[in-house]
Amino acid sequence: MNYVLKYADYAIVLKDGKIIDKGTPLDIFSDKKKCTENDIDIPNCLNFANNLIEKGLKIDKTKVKDSQTLVDEIVRVMK
Repeated sequence: MNYVLKYADYAIVLKDGKIIDKGTPLDIFSDKKKCTENDIDIPNCLNFANNLIEKGLKIDKTKVKDSQTLVDEIVRVMK
């Protein structure tokens, strides 16, 4: 799923041949309940970003695509 977040502009999630979700990878991965129900792993960098946001760091999740962009966003916020 890391590659989906990093490279895809749009994603379609299928289950048993039926579309169960579609949208940007960020939209899809943001629905933790639906991801859990459908065995979709949320990318590590996005999980980490969500944890930091819950702790009060003002990270822009839309800029997080991989570990490097997460680090870049943390540095931007910490300045």
